[in-house]
Amino acid sequence: MIRRYVGIDVGGTKIAAGVVDPQGRVLSKAESATLPDRPFADVVRDMADCARRAMEMAECSEAQIGAIGIGIPGIAENGTGAVIFCTNLGWHNVPLRKELSQYINKPIYIDNDATVAGYAESVAGVSRGATSSVFLTLGTGVGGGIVINGKPWTGAHGVASELGHLTIVADGIPCTCGKSGCMERYCSATALIRMGRDAARQYPDSAITKMSEGDPE
Repeated sequence: MIRRYVGIDVGGTKIAAGVVDPQGRVLSKAESATLPDRPFADVVRDMADCARRAMEMAECSEAQIGAIGIGIPGIAENGTGAVIFCTNLGWHNVPLRKELSQYINKPIYIDNDATVAGYAESVAGVSRGATSSVFLTLGTGVGGGIVINGKPWTGAHGVASELGHLTIVADGIPCTCGKSGCMERYCSATALIRMGRDAARQYPDSAITKMSEGDPE
């Protein structure tokens, strides 16, 4: 039997799932909207649906799936399968592995999305061949993945690669993590949208205001 593997990325705006072969080649992709302020169980159900659609597109049966890997924009405890902290989704100490196993009963591995993305790049992407690398993700927030001597590195407490929450502006804009002045409050897609709206309000004759037809929202 030819083994296949499922990867799921769940973010603040969308869920993406894909099926890969043992060489890391992507065989199929599926997406759905995360949608804001939804119950944890509803998001997990959509994760399972997205994974199944990717499996169907790859003409892959559940029996062929060796394992499922999940990247989340926060901190996970892979030993228990729980998400400890995920501010963009409002998750705190939720049993992600247990919940998803109700839909797809396969080994499930969970880690920070940027950590696994950085590791994937070092294994099969642009940093392949480099023993150490740093990877940044820009989306709803800012994430970081650090690989040292071929292995993901997250530090003693599992948060060393949370580069989006490095303070870059003293007493800056409040962040969803509870701090102020974090990098992702200035460099993420969410931050760029906020700054664009602010600029449109402040400069009503600017090009960005004209592009929005006078409505910065």
